[in-house]
Amino acid sequence: MRFALIPLTFLTLLLSSCIEGDESIWIKKDGSGRIEARYDMPTKFMQQLGGAKSLEEKLREAIAKDDSLALESIGSTKTGNRTAFQFAATFDDLRELAAFPKRHLRDPANPDTPVAEESLFGNLDLRLNGLVISLSREIDLAPLLPDAAKNNPGFLGDSTFRYTVHLPVEPDEHNAKKTSSDGKSLTWTFLLREHTDRPMHIATEANLPLPWWVWFSLFLVIALFLLLIIWAAKYTIAMRS
Repeated sequence: MRFALIPLTFLTLLLSSCIEGDESIWIKKDGSGRIEARYDMPTKFMQQLGGAKSLEEKLREAIAKDDSLALESIGSTKTGNRTAFQFAATFDDLRELAAFPKRHLRDPANPDTPVAEESLFGNLDLRLNGLVISLSREIDLAPLLPDAAKNNPGFLGDSTFRYTVHLPVEPDEHNAKKTSSDGKSLTWTFLLREHTDRPMHIATEANLPLPWWVWFSLFLVIALFLLLIIWAAKYTIAMRS
């Protein structure tokens, strides 16, 4: 009986140390932007992703294949029995970022089979209808969790994952629990123990402003129209004279 408690005790010590995730995405009016992420967790948990060094190499190689992404920084630090992993990158098109995990992280021989790393990125559904942008993302970390943790969520303690989206405009709809004073930055905070059997879900919808060149083009059209009216009026007066 004493030996049977050893794995349970080990698991308790492992998972009572918080698993933290913190991601931020900045989106510009043209759809480009920047992503920054940091994950802090027990080293044993990081092994579910193949280890920090393996994850770093895989992300480096994947990002290098995508012309729409540029890596700013990536790396990991190990302190005691914990590992902190972070990366930051810029992107030219949010739609390309949404497709990144499936396009570059999966085995080309099995393109329909998700890989462990996708659990961190989740499924990002991005839709653009006219000037209305809709973003919906589901992150399911259950595949990375031991069965004992899924059966006993309390083992996860205060493990928390945070997601922040900085939009160029104030959104019309969202399910975030916290917003910035100007309403443009949204933050979602999830306790992992509450999501062992269901994914974390973030959603927002916003009307993007017209690009500057649209307003400039409209100004030129109006200006040209006025010039034509003035020219026509002067021409008519000259003909009558």
